[in-house]
Amino acid sequence: MSHPLWQGAALMNPHLTEIAYILDRSGSMQNMREAAVAAFNNFVKTQLDVPGDARLTLVQFDDSYEVHVAAKPVQDVPELTAATYQPRGSTALLDAIGRTIKETDRRLKTLPETEKPGKVIFAIFTDGEENASQDYSAKHISDLIRLFRGEKGWEFIFLAANQDAIATASAMRMDSSLSSGVAFSHKGIKSTGSAMARKVRAMRMKSSGSMDAQALEDDAKSMSEIIQEEENKPDDQA
Repeated sequence: MSHPLWQGAALMNPHLTEIAYILDRSGSMQNMREAAVAAFNNFVKTQLDVPGDARLTLVQFDDSYEVHVAAKPVQDVPELTAATYQPRGSTALLDAIGRTIKETDRRLKTLPETEKPGKVIFAIFTDGEENASQDYSAKHISDLIRLFRGEKGWEFIFLAANQDAIATASAMRMDSSLSSGVAFSHKGIKSTGSAMARKVRAMRMKSSGSMDAQALEDDAKSMSEIIQEEENKPDDQA
């Protein structure tokens, strides 16, 4: 697929990936706090071992929006803790997605071509349905994602508990194979980090043109398949 808005792609860095991790911090996550923290930290740990460079932004949202980590090299991302992840409030999912897309796009436009990433990936987790957005409608998000997927080649991974994640993702014009429901349990929430880590690892290696056997396998699998594998692992391997 051609991405006409990214002219000069030969000058972009195919070994650099931009990752936006959007994490639900609404009050219903209180009992899953430890699992959400572990999921994010496991995600980052996996990315450290992937060849190439990555910048990561961590957005936490409830009915407010907070950029906890702003475009840091993945090796400089601090661990998430109970002190820095405190569930509260309601679920402004659309606002979090829309604002992160706009802010990421605005920042990338200011970079020299050689500092622009060869791949942009959004990894999104929510445990509940949208109920508090003020600035972005479902149609607005659908239009944005269609634009950024189609013309800029951005990827969107969407995992959700307590809803039909594939239907929600499809309504937002995300790739249904990159979406999955997850169990609302400690193991289910923790599995989101390892599952997204596997898929993002495969995407990064594919973008750089060098894939190992695990990356080839994970690239071919849907997120639902990867989630199922992670949730079925014995507790000492999860």
